[in-house]
Amino acid sequence: MIAEIIAWAGGALGLISAVVTLVTAHVMCRRVPALVEPVTARAVMIVPATGDLPRLAAFHDALLAQRCRPARIVFAVESVDDPAYARLLALVASSPFSIDVVVAGEATASSQKCRNQASALRLFGQSEPYVVLADIDILPPPDWLGHLLRPLTRDVADVVTGYRWTMPADARPATVLGTWIDRSVAGLPKPNDGWLAWGGSIALRRDAVERLGLPDLFEREISDDLSLAKAARRAGARVIFRRSVLLPTPVAHSFASLIAFGQRQYQMFLFYQWPLWLAAAVTVVANLFGSVALLWLAFHSPAGLAAYALSLIMIAAADQRRRSMARRAGIAPVGGVVEVILRFMPLLLPVIHLLHLAAIVLSLDRRKVVWGHCVYRMRGGRVTGIERRRWSSIVSSDARGD
Repeated sequence: MIAEIIAWAGGALGLISAVVTLVTAHVMCRRVPALVEPVTARAVMIVPATGDLPRLAAFHDALLAQRCRPARIVFAVESVDDPAYARLLALVASSPFSIDVVVAGEATASSQKCRNQASALRLFGQSEPYVVLADIDILPPPDWLGHLLRPLTRDVADVVTGYRWTMPADARPATVLGTWIDRSVAGLPKPNDGWLAWGGSIALRRDAVERLGLPDLFEREISDDLSLAKAARRAGARVIFRRSVLLPTPVAHSFASLIAFGQRQYQMFLFYQWPLWLAAAVTVVANLFGSVALLWLAFHSPAGLAAYALSLIMIAAADQRRRSMARRAGIAPVGGVVEVILRFMPLLLPVIHLLHLAAIVLSLDRRKVVWGHCVYRMRGGRVTGIERRRWSSIVSSDARGD
């Protein structure tokens, strides 16, 4: 009797979670604005790079297809020994863009990504009216830069950011599960008050770069996006999370790299925005309890089976709304067996929530952050030491810049 009461309490929680998921996905889909007028603005784009850059050509082609092209592209690497350096020099010789490659040198008190960005900002951060910070693994739709810059050109924001739309690059189980988790996050509302930013796509007014002191800030931070968001919040800068800035981002994961990626994301929340870490932890625990309870009920009573089926229908409907949101943001639908498999992910919600929870729990160890080819030793949220691995030993999924 007690077990049944607990199960129904959990089942009610699971149904409430499904309703909230569906409603938020529906709201997010409806609030993706179309770009009704062309945007003309001069922006310098700063892109940190490392490793073999397997998607460099695709990234460059996506920039060529932009209706609002960057005036200048600045790639920043750690060293001339980084494999990215030779790849980028070859691109400079063949690209119609104005491209510069900055050699930043090794970071000592920040992440290498932040060090690369800081060096590029010192040299080129004031060269154009607008500054765009972007990751090299995104595949932006043609209106991406226009959507990103429009609120700045209309003087309704100082900082504009977006989020990624994960595209599975293979059919491994970890890739599929990670794609579902990340797309679920993409379907959640994001606050416009400086709590968050996503480093894969951020645009700023030139005066905001100076006002926030980004070059100096990035020289002492482990996270580019959350440190920027925190600084913007303190400075009272106007931050917009633009729903139409949704970036296709290919991923490929083993279970080890998926857990490591999630662990790093939540470590960053603990360093910069612990209330968001706590909210995520509570939400994932509640979702795990609710999904397990609904599954248990499905095997013990007709009413429980009906409740479980209803939750699956709502979660599947939320997934469909998220896909519609991606289409409205200019992301073309992708077929293939992986997208079909993703339709059945609601059946694996207990496994998905358990994986998610594992990453959150592991993030409690804040003494070490593994990111790309660097292992950062941390104390009090600050980098105290860096161990570097050879670039050749890093697989693409571990070298992601977001």
